[in-house]
Amino acid sequence: MKDTLQKLNHILGIEIKNHQIFLDALTHRSYLNEHKNENPNSNERLEFLGDAVLELLTSEFLFEKFPDKQEGELTSFRASLVRTEILAEVTKELELHKFLRMGRSEDVEKVSVAILADMFEALIGAIFVDLGIDKVKAFLSKNLFLRIDDIVAKNLFTDPKTYYQSYIQEKEKFTPTYSIISEKGKDHDKEFTAGVYVNGELRGVGLGRSKQSAETEAARVAVDGLII
Repeated sequence: MKDTLQKLNHILGIEIKNHQIFLDALTHRSYLNEHKNENPNSNERLEFLGDAVLELLTSEFLFEKFPDKQEGELTSFRASLVRTEILAEVTKELELHKFLRMGRSEDVEKVSVAILADMFEALIGAIFVDLGIDKVKAFLSKNLFLRIDDIVAKNLFTDPKTYYQSYIQEKEKFTPTYSIISEKGKDHDKEFTAGVYVNGELRGVGLGRSKQSAETEAARVAVDGLII
């Protein structure tokens, strides 16, 4: 486990002091029943804290970056920047998911976007408790906040389904349609895959905790691929 934490140090760009709290951040609840002798904690409490810290620092970042924007737009920016799919994407890109401790029946390479996002927030909580808010800010500035320019440039902070429909109807004279391609997971932890189609052609695929969020993410992917 020491080797794991050393690698985590490097990826997060920090020097971990409290090893246990980071082990907790890496522990999914499915791990608990199989390792009762270790007396482990799941990452749910740290996720709760990390979510609050993430919202605060994201709000501060946006408030300072966009002095001319009002509350409504800033709220939309924040929602787009910290949505589940973005947090899961960052987790995958940093390969943090490889450190996730789960039950033997789970495959960390196929884990849901929801679990990845929860892990990200738990790690934010762990950094905050162990090293303070400035270390969290540095990590987010390097790995998350820089995505806002693309979000704003491509209007990804607006409702992507509405935007995509308007764009496609204007440019191609078709109305996009959506279909659920697959769903997996247990009832309490479902993950849906949705596709958006234009005249029968698949233009974007998205994942989400609900059918609606999966369709929304598919629209985001399609918008992201537009040449505007």
